[in-house]
Amino acid sequence: MALGVPVVATDVGGVGEALGPGSSRQTAPAGDWAGLAKRVAELLGDDALRRSLAEAARDRMRSEFTIESMVNSVEGAYTELLGAGA
Repeated sequence: MALGVPVVATDVGGVGEALGPGSSRQTAPAGDWAGLAKRVAELLGDDALRRSLAEAARDRMRSEFTIESMVNSVEGAYTELLGAGA
């Protein structure tokens, strides 16, 4: 995503959340190899879609996954787990 490359993946764990809104165009359910291949073929055949998803991926990385936001997220998780947030 940071390189501005569209991602195609299985929708497991937090993949859809990481990809952001509209990620259903880039994901297939786990084990759905035909669906995954369909997503890849769709991107290979549509330059405009590929560029659009690549740009959205880069923008999402720059806004949501900065070092500062990741540190704040981890810090918040530890604070919550340790009960220091109350």
